[in-house]
Amino acid sequence: MRDALLLSGVIGFASGILCRSFLFLPWPVLGLLVLLALVCAGAWRLSRRKLHVLLATFLLAATLGAGRVMLAPAALPDALLPLVGSEAVLEGRVVAEPDIRETTQRVTVEVGEGKEKTKVLAVAPLYPEVRYGAQVRIEGSLAFPEPFITDTGRTFRYDRFLAKDGIFALAESASVKTLRDPEGPKAAAMNALFDGKRAFLAGLASALPEPGASRAGNRGSARISSTPSLSRGSCISWSSPATT
Repeated sequence: MRDALLLSGVIGFASGILCRSFLFLPWPVLGLLVLLALVCAGAWRLSRRKLHVLLATFLLAATLGAGRVMLAPAALPDALLPLVGSEAVLEGRVVAEPDIRETTQRVTVEVGEGKEKTKVLAVAPLYPEVRYGAQVRIEGSLAFPEPFITDTGRTFRYDRFLAKDGIFALAESASVKTLRDPEGPKAAAMNALFDGKRAFLAGLASALPEPGASRAGNRGSARISSTPSLSRGSCISWSSPATT
């Protein structure tokens, strides 16, 4: 029973996130889902039927998943808008594993102060290496992510793809400098995990013949075409306080 409840909750939470990502769900709809979950829970107390408690768990988890998406930032903070289209200097913390490509690395950096925090995806050279949890300074031209046409002729909504992770701006052809190395047990554990994953993929790639080796070494990210370069403007700085 416990495993079934856990599975129902996971599927419900994922379903809520998925539905809210593609459909507009006003808050009253979420209230209705909670009410239905309570009705199912009441029915379970009367009948003790497994289906009722599983449905109640699914609906409640789906409400939580959809609510999480609705509470997440939906656009670039106003304080950062003037920087778009110009050369900017930003300071923040690396909050995701750097995405290593053949010639570049894509680094997700959280910048800002208080409630005005947001994430910027910096497209930088492979070196110097950047670690999860490091305090960094990025310099580059800011731009909004834009949809693009894939090799198959379909439109890939790159802006929505990044928005699901709270990323609303790109810093293309950026330079990234580490100001302070990662600190704390969480950063150490995450970097050890990422190092282990890279070592495993490297070993798998060396053990497989081509083209399997290249597939094993590929991180699985969608190929992203570069957006048009923007005119260079005055350098504007927007930094976040160092985390402890």
